[in-house]
Amino acid sequence: MKYRSEIDGLRAFAVLPVILFHAGFGLFGGGYVGVDVFFVISGFLITGILADDLDRGTYAILDFYERRARRILPALFFVIAVSIPVAFAVMMPRQALDFAQSIIATVTFTSNILFWVEADYFAPTAELKPLLHTWSLAVEEQYYIVFPLLLALLWRIGRGATVWVIGAVAVASLIACQWAVTRHPEAAFYLLPFRAWELFVGSLCAFYMRAGPRTGHDAPALAGLALILGSIFVFDDHTPFPSVYALAPVLGTALILVFAQSGTLTARVLSFRPFVWVGLISYSAYLWHQPLFAFARIPMISAPSPALMLGLSAASLGLAYLSWRFVEGPFRNRSAPVLGRRGVLFSVVGVAALALLAVGGYGQVSRGYKALLGHLHPAYLTSGATVERAIASHANTSDPAPDAPCIRGFKRLNDAARTMAQDCAKAHGPGVMVLGDSHSIDLFRLLARRQHVPFILGINSAGCRPAAAGNSCSYQDVVDLVAGNPDLIRVVIFEQAGFYLLRDMAGDPGSREMFQRVSVYDTVPDFPFDAGAIDAMIGYLAELNAQVPVVVFGPRIEPHLPPETIMRGDCGQPIPIRDGLIGVFERLDTELARRATAAGLVYVSQNEMIGFDFSRDFGDCDRLFWSDGDHFSDEGEAYFGDRVTLIPEALALTADAWSRRSDHR
Repeated sequence: MKYRSEIDGLRAFAVLPVILFHAGFGLFGGGYVGVDVFFVISGFLITGILADDLDRGTYAILDFYERRARRILPALFFVIAVSIPVAFAVMMPRQALDFAQSIIATVTFTSNILFWVEADYFAPTAELKPLLHTWSLAVEEQYYIVFPLLLALLWRIGRGATVWVIGAVAVASLIACQWAVTRHPEAAFYLLPFRAWELFVGSLCAFYMRAGPRTGHDAPALAGLALILGSIFVFDDHTPFPSVYALAPVLGTALILVFAQSGTLTARVLSFRPFVWVGLISYSAYLWHQPLFAFARIPMISAPSPALMLGLSAASLGLAYLSWRFVEGPFRNRSAPVLGRRGVLFSVVGVAALALLAVGGYGQVSRGYKALLGHLHPAYLTSGATVERAIASHANTSDPAPDAPCIRGFKRLNDAARTMAQDCAKAHGPGVMVLGDSHSIDLFRLLARRQHVPFILGINSAGCRPAAAGNSCSYQDVVDLVAGNPDLIRVVIFEQAGFYLLRDMAGDPGSREMFQRVSVYDTVPDFPFDAGAIDAMIGYLAELNAQVPVVVFGPRIEPHLPPETIMRGDCGQPIPIRDGLIGVFERLDTELARRATAAGLVYVSQNEMIGFDFSRDFGDCDRLFWSDGDHFSDEGEAYFGDRVTLIPEALALTADAWSRRSDHR
């Protein structure tokens, strides 16, 4: 294909917004669309090259793969290799384990699948993944594996049929993308079937340009540039993407490829020498920027300054030039006496791939290079063990009171729970029931450790809330139990996660992700209450309160910070609570107290009882009090339990109600 300098200039308009978006500059809130621009350009160029080969009869799949290997692999493997010792310097074992997995996935062209499984692209935790950006390379590499074979097959059928088939597949992919973006947004973002249409739009542009002489037109070319720039500055991380919204940067790129011919104003702008220079090094710049940003953020608690991120953005261009000059260039030169030989190329990249796979494999086997990191950074190994212990405690199902047979927790009100309740009521009198979702598991375990009373029955199951009670939840069974056995339970204490009683700013049901999407450096929005969820909770508890006294233990303040963030770097650093977060849960606490009191329920504020002080209530250098962003760890249950006098208070607050019920029986 004929070289077009404006395409290199267009690459600058793709890579710079991506870099500045990842650097955290809000002006470039839609900078991620630069990847979509790259997809269209890639589809355009690859289709043009392959079609030329097919027309000339020089098509050879091995030649194509050699060209792609020269273009992609040396620089990619070099950046990964340089990143490995830096990772050892700044990562804790659990982070290093994730990094090792991403090395393997990147080398095997499956990193998009890995990050689909584990990472929301727009979540703040994604900022700490040095190889996150390789998902787009994996999409292109998967396309390179499939498309040349498909095109060669269709070419035998006919040129017209080829265009129609690829056009139909592109439309089907776009429809699938639009369907998936609201149902499986991570899959829509990361996976080839939902991104293929963008590459195929580039293919269709290539077919159009090959159909006959084409002349440039300023109006559509400028419109295309406006669509790309508009996407960059108007879109943000709340834009449903990709979806029909992606048509803006995709069609904008297509208009430039087709109409920004030499001599047009758009072509002259894009051919401006600085833009072309950035375009030439754009691949290496794309490779370098994310590791630089991630490794800068990992050891930091406070926000990286804009000056630092701008400096790292410039550094990514400097490193890009060096790797373009000394890595990309020599390997792409097929006339070079040594590296130009196919056998040498495949040998070098093959050995490099095996070496990187070995490093990644060892990282998995060693659970994050524990021995190595323990030698280099003993404090990191201690911190890593603290993190792992805290995370593991969330799945702890051990008996918190093994010496107390009448203090037991169950996921549902089954026959074993009923039998225990009846036997223990005979032995000790009416007991205390702790009811709710996974947050009530924390509460049950915390109260079980204290043993304020001899009979505590926990009915606690993750995901079981009155607003989302499925067949596996026991809420109605609890009502039936206490209605039929009035002397079995003295008081029911209820707790559920607070974020499920909120909605995000788009009006969707509350989730952990709506907090995780807010960087630790930003302000949490005033998330509105979920009136339906609150109504369901209060309505159910009022129904239960008609049978047995109910105490609502209000939702805790949920910091929504991962353990690695808490233990990152020097564990003595103060941990920043996002601005506005405490206010969200204080407002929710006030609203629930009002609603519960109006419904005749007793309400106890967990936040007032515990009195969270997050200057000390995350943990210390040896302990973490949170197993994730909203659950207590085992050590947290012990730590916060010293402040919780809930059972004595609940019994006192409901004494009159219990007495009146007893008088009526």
